[in-house]
Amino acid sequence: MKTPESKFDGLWWLPEKPDERWVGTLTCREGQSLRLKFTIPEGYCKRVPDAPAVIHGVNANNQPITLLFPGRTNCRQSAAFTTYEFSAGYEVRGFHLKNAATLKLHQALIRVEYLHDWIGRTGFDQRPRKARDWNIRYKLPKDLSFKLRADVKLEIMTQARSSQGGRAYEIEETTGLRLRFKDGAGLQEITDWVSSLRGLLHFSILKPVHLIKLGGRKNRHGRSHGDIFLPHEIEIVSGMNRDEDTENYTHASEFVFCFADVEAKFTDFMRVWMDYEKRYENALGCYYTTIYHAQVGAEEFLSLTRGLDAYWGIKNSQREDNDFPKKIRELVTNHHAHLKQWIADIPAFVEGVKATRHFHTHYGAKWEASGKVIDGADLMRLNVVLKILFQICVLSDLGILANRFGPLHRQYPTRIVEYKS
Repeated sequence: MKTPESKFDGLWWLPEKPDERWVGTLTCREGQSLRLKFTIPEGYCKRVPDAPAVIHGVNANNQPITLLFPGRTNCRQSAAFTTYEFSAGYEVRGFHLKNAATLKLHQALIRVEYLHDWIGRTGFDQRPRKARDWNIRYKLPKDLSFKLRADVKLEIMTQARSSQGGRAYEIEETTGLRLRFKDGAGLQEITDWVSSLRGLLHFSILKPVHLIKLGGRKNRHGRSHGDIFLPHEIEIVSGMNRDEDTENYTHASEFVFCFADVEAKFTDFMRVWMDYEKRYENALGCYYTTIYHAQVGAEEFLSLTRGLDAYWGIKNSQREDNDFPKKIRELVTNHHAHLKQWIADIPAFVEGVKATRHFHTHYGAKWEASGKVIDGADLMRLNVVLKILFQICVLSDLGILANRFGPLHRQYPTRIVEYKS
């Protein structure tokens, strides 16, 4: 499958040499670093350093652009011209930055996958209608505001756009989040908030959650027309972004929990999640690698067991305890009511996990000869059970009721076709 991409031509230069500009093309592909390619009309030229602080540019609309964290990936030289290729972490549209540290926004506007259906707010009049009654009414819902910290507010905004043509009139809703920072926030803090929100939504839908759009505003950054001040919109683009057209409708039954389940105490819930994410950072990191990266069975197994090992150690404040079989036994026993359809014999399950882990970390003949090492389709099933176990641990810690765990069980495969040579 071809990876979606966007590209455009622009003028590019180094901040310290604004008079030397080159035509080049910036390409953004999902899941990859930004790529800039430009040609200097001089042979055997070495005017561009390998890792400048930033690269400035403008697009065809003369919109200022800053590429953050650029690094040279290729350089082709000839007697007539020199072609450079650079990768970059972020593209900031809206103004030129001296370096990444100077980026400070007072508002961050965020859209991520599944957010609209997870929030579940709509402006459509959904009262039952009679036959032949096609009266459609829409009223944009008011924004919701939550004070997460003394200097940070989170606002939930329902947005709508309409179009009319011929015989059709369309209204499409979306939901976005606005973070208001009293003293401004840098790139690292903003991306940390995005990651935190993506993590929360992941545990509600149990699927990868990607960023659709990240933008923002900076105080006093805009243009005045008489008494009216028009703020300039700033957009931050990276390989994390996904096309909004790829987002499909998700029914409420597919979520483990929705906004309505936590709305009454949403501020406290968000604070609990942010503290939880910070405390269990290592365990969550191991788990997320199995969600956002394609891994072979053995690597996925090791990531999950490392995550469960770290989770137990942090939860019990015993990070120096190396008795992994004890840890997995305790976790399975505590949540066996939700796992018993796959784990009938806890001691046998623990022995299988232990042997498989030791085999893949030490590759000892002893463990291979034991007959307890799990592989093939059985290892794929085991990984799903371990993943569900980790999810149950997190959701239980967050106070999500067990009667909402139905979507977790649907992850278990009903059929696996294994091809053996």
